[in-house]
Amino acid sequence: MGAYVYFAQAPTGEVKIGFTTKHPLVRLETLSRKDYKLTLLRFIEVAERDQAIALERTLQLLLASEHIEREWFRNSPLMKKVIATLGFARNGCAPFFSQSRTGVPPVLDTEEV
Repeated sequence: MGAYVYFAQAPTGEVKIGFTTKHPLVRLETLSRKDYKLTLLRFIEVAERDQAIALERTLQLLLASEHIEREWFRNSPLMKKVIATLGFARNGCAPFFSQSRTGVPPVLDTEEV
């Protein structure tokens, strides 16, 4: 069964890096409230659940310097660079991921941020 790793932004600006086996838009519906809507920024579809969990954890470790609490991170220049480097579109994933054998993005040079 497939799974997803997603980036969602809160109205206050923080970004959640999460994992779900449902489509990310469905997942965000369950997390949002009338007065608190999350916006889907990006998502990655991964073939296997275990790969998605590993990718979510890798991204969270990569962004540890931006960590606020639990799955929430500052929407910093580093966060924006990670999202841009992953190269996927708002409503799906680009060929980079569909052709990747490992599903792991290239190493980022965090010194440039």
